[in-house]
Amino acid sequence: MMSIRHFLTFCETILQVSFHISYRGRWFLTSTVEFMPYVFQLFAALLEARPDGPLSDYYKGLIGPVLTPQLWESRGNVPALSRLLSSMIPRAAADIVANGQLEQILGIFQNLLASKKTELFSFDILETVVTSFDV
Repeated sequence: MMSIRHFLTFCETILQVSFHISYRGRWFLTSTVEFMPYVFQLFAALLEARPDGPLSDYYKGLIGPVLTPQLWESRGNVPALSRLLSSMIPRAAADIVANGQLEQILGIFQNLLASKKTELFSFDILETVVTSFDV
């Protein structure tokens, strides 16, 4: 019988391989845009299921693409991306500061705050920033 931890690792590996192949080939961004929020939700759920320890190199590599403004322009991506970003920040705070990505995160917060439909998600991100960084 497979333990839950092994099952999560298996699911994470399958998802990462599928996302990596399609994302690097740009196929993911052009032909399956409607599935992007689900992929981001799954990544977030997998991170939340195992909250201990630092982020893997794979997830660290996703921080940059998650911070790109084009992904946040689609309102359908905002709930999933904010959940994913909020689950990544506490585990990669030092890397985010070292890479100068905190300003990008605060810019995302500011853009989300500007709209009534997304302001709730902006506060989720702000709460994570405030609790994760020594600002």
